[in-house]
Amino acid sequence: MNARIFLAATASLAIALCSCGSNETGKTLPVIDIETLVNAPDTGEGRLEMLVSPEVTDSTMLGQSNVAGVMGDLLYVSDKGQLMTFDTKSGRCVGAFNRRGGGPGEYHPAIRPYPSQDGNGWDVFDLINDRLLRYDLHGNFLGAVDTLGIERDFPLPGNCWGGLTSAKEGEEMGLKIFDRNWRLVDSIGSGAYNILARLGNSTVGMGADIMTGKNVAVIQYNFNDTLYNIDPEQRILEPYAVINPGKYAIPDPRKYSTLDAWEADRRHGIRVGFIPSADQMMLGYMFEDKLHLQIVDLADGSLLFSRTVDPRSSSRGFTMDYDGKEVLTMPLQYSDGDGFYFLILDESMSELTGVEDANPAIVKVRF
Repeated sequence: MNARIFLAATASLAIALCSCGSNETGKTLPVIDIETLVNAPDTGEGRLEMLVSPEVTDSTMLGQSNVAGVMGDLLYVSDKGQLMTFDTKSGRCVGAFNRRGGGPGEYHPAIRPYPSQDGNGWDVFDLINDRLLRYDLHGNFLGAVDTLGIERDFPLPGNCWGGLTSAKEGEEMGLKIFDRNWRLVDSIGSGAYNILARLGNSTVGMGADIMTGKNVAVIQYNFNDTLYNIDPEQRILEPYAVINPGKYAIPDPRKYSTLDAWEADRRHGIRVGFIPSADQMMLGYMFEDKLHLQIVDLADGSLLFSRTVDPRSSSRGFTMDYDGKEVLTMPLQYSDGDGFYFLILDESMSELTGVEDANPAIVKVRF
């Protein structure tokens, strides 16, 4: 398990909810003050629950893994194109396959996979070939739907899909709402524009990103501190939280004439990644050569958990307590609404189980 997995998954660490702001509706929003959080001491403990120890086979070895979803007693895991489904109680693999390739029924390595609506298969977005492919749990191909013109696809509450559309330079990207069969249901303004900063012979794109958890999809605009929750039923963008970077803000590239000058100043900024849930947020980032991980309560602004780790050290994970023993963990890009998911790294699992070369375990953590 590599530290870059964590960066790619969340970019995540550090939090300090120490103030609140109001939006135009009068709703009080939690404000995450990064300047305060970067120096927060280690605090809090997570409650490790529902530990899943995946069986070790040639097709179920975990490495750069991520949780794609949990439905009933099934845990859906993706790992470099390998899609695996495990029984949460026994760790037994009930289906695994890898359909990377360029042929019929195959997908490009750049994918976003999700459990199917009935839990008996996978819906896989091929980000390069603009397709939604469907499989059963064993990889039998069930069909495909074109998703042309969509820059970013993601699940929305209410068993529907969302998609940010492509747009010409300077134009607003549309926010489309589809049913589970990718039939268009509605469209609303996204507030995100396709803006390019031209720095000599280079260009820097600026737009928006979407982060999702169970029953929540949050849109984050570049150079805008406010995050918005997408409500598909009301067809609105509802303010969710504010991330205030303060002096660590990434500079606006439109104010620079060369890429080198912008890159030099950008090194002093902090790019914060986050995983949303209904009541909490997990954030992370690199600061002073350390990875920071923090969990914040969105109801009252309290800091629930804070850890840092030097990725150059032998201890490559964040320490947590499991049944009275210290284990090394790394966060995954998934929240089921009332908890976040982590890997317990293989070295810790070997110590816990006495089995050499044990698989990492996947565990739900409540804060």
